[in-house]
Amino acid sequence: MVLERFLKITPLALGSMPQDKSVSMAIRQQKPFLLGAPDSKASLEIVAVAERIINL
Repeated sequence: MVLERFLKITPLALGSMPQDKSVSMAIRQQKPFLLGAPDSKASLEIVAVAERIINL
């Protein structure tokens, strides 16, 4: 991995971003998808990652 090779650190995987139509719609509307679609897959994953960071 690039981080391990150049920075000598191992990244911590906190989650992944699912494909979600609400993200592309938010981009077109120029609005945060967390506000426009708080129950979407992408929004729920962002919240889950934030909770994992808080609990580190």
